[in-house]
Amino acid sequence: MRPNGEDLATWLRRQLKDDEAAVEREIQTEIGNVLAVGVPITREEFLAQSGGRWHSPLAELDARRRILDLHTGPHECPEWDQTVNESCTGYYGAEGCPTLRLLAVPQDHRPGYRDEWRPA
Repeated sequence: MRPNGEDLATWLRRQLKDDEAAVEREIQTEIGNVLAVGVPITREEFLAQSGGRWHSPLAELDARRRILDLHTGPHECPEWDQTVNESCTGYYGAEGCPTLRLLAVPQDHRPGYRDEWRPA
């Protein structure tokens, strides 16, 4: 844990929660627009009729969360060893895991991201 109480896994989980909230706000806004013209529709009906527009963002968030769940806490994780040019397995905590470091790269511009989390 860091002095501010937030390790990479905790920070990344918060980013995913924020992203999910943003997607849900957009979905609710669009549902509200449909309801405003007098068309009754449930969230499930809206998503089914959206032509898959919301499937990718929701599925990506779910997949990222599942990957995060698999890589939180001490665990073994494969990485590429450039010194011998082959894959190896290392034992990592939440901050050293190469998978979590890569998963965080798309959010590296957000407040709280640390340069020490950058993939090697």
